[in-house]
Amino acid sequence: MIIIPIYVVGAGPWDPELITVKAIKVLRRADVVFYGSLVNEEIISMYAPNARKIFMGHVRGDAHREYVIKAIELAGKDLTWSSSRMVTQ
Repeated sequence: MIIIPIYVVGAGPWDPELITVKAIKVLRRADVVFYGSLVNEEIISMYAPNARKIFMGHVRGDAHREYVIKAIELAGKDLTWSSSRMVTQ
């Protein structure tokens, strides 16, 4: 069985100082970060400066499917990725 490292990180209420320590650790290790329009880009810049950043915009429901497929493809290439988005998106 292959384990693919994919993390979903809540970005908090827009303030980069209110993100959890665990989220910071995951973002710092990420090779790729998918993020939506509700995420303060300063959070991504501060905590994942070297990661490839993929902006998803504001997507719902089935629209997430293409990003999930892309994330699985990237994870299969031994990359660690983080989807930094608010759960309500």
